[in-house]
Amino acid sequence: TTAGEVLTWGTNSAGQCGIPVQSHSALLEPIPVAGLLGIRVVAVAAGGGHSLAVTDTGRVYAWGLGKRGQLGNGGDQDSHVPVQVECETESCDSQCTMFTAVAAGIGHSIAVDAQGNAWGWGWNRHGECGVGFAGRCVYKATRLAGQCEEPVAHVACGGVHTLLCTPRGTVWAMGSGSCG
Repeated sequence: TTAGEVLTWGTNSAGQCGIPVQSHSALLEPIPVAGLLGIRVVAVAAGGGHSLAVTDTGRVYAWGLGKRGQLGNGGDQDSHVPVQVECETESCDSQCTMFTAVAAGIGHSIAVDAQGNAWGWGWNRHGECGVGFAGRCVYKATRLAGQCEEPVAHVACGGVHTLLCTPRGTVWAMGSGSCG
């Protein structure tokens, strides 16, 4: 909303709506994500079973399906309560890195920080996280390997691929290229 509140509805099979999972749970009407009440959110993304939010203080929260590291909190458990994404390196902590944008695929997530660096986590089967080792899950946000020399201005995720766009309009792609 304009006040920074996150509303959610739809299938809640893994807690991606921010409420406990119940049998055949689906929300037909929008409700606020309880775990984010009182936190101003400036950007959101929805993945294949997980959700992401960026706060006005630059933190990233994730909730829902976590079995392949999509939540970025170091584990592989689902959570209906938003958890703060953790970073793999000391250079990315809540005091020094402010995230500005997020995108989500079926099982991976990408965030962009204020300096234009991209960070990936989750299912990296086809290299969609951009961290240089396809075939493994990435459980914490990790800065993309070999990122282009320009900062990232925009990010988008498909099912199992990621697109990064620079301020000059150069587009970088990673992940599955099975359909071209």
